Amino acid sequence: MTANEDSNNFQPIKSTSILLRLLLLAVGIAAAIGAVWWFTTGQLIHEAKAAAAQNFRDPESVQFRRVRVVDGVVGQEVCGEVNEKNGFGAYVGFVQFMYTPPKKWKSGKTTAADVGIGPEQGDTSRPLWGPRTRSCEPWPTD
Repeated sequence: MTANEDSNNFQPIKSTSILLRLLLLAVGIAAAIGAVWWFTTGQLIHEAKAAAAQNFRDPESVQFRRVRVVDGVVGQEVCGEVNEKNGFGAYVGFVQFMYTPPKKWKSGKTTAADVGIGPEQGDTSRPLWGPRTRSCEPWPTD
């Protein structure tokens, strides 16, 4: 076997090694993006769901949909819809919710987290709910 034949035998191994390195690099980048998402958005959504669920009779059976992070007046807020069970164990229908996380101000004061659970469509208190959730508009529809 000559030197040229020897080097030709190792070409597939080198190209496979390069492909494997590129694949590992892509996986590493995807993991980094996932970690950044979790620490910015995912964690906030998790906090919002936990806080909203505590407002209901059976927090473990609460259902969520259309949950998203929006830019509010004082920072990021979480908007979505939540469904709970009534006393008979039946789900009553989705209503809007909004979560404002605690905020630390430059003065050193910290505001508490706030969860608002919206009324059902047609409820007379609906006009009062509107201004509070303006940053959540437009609400997604089916």
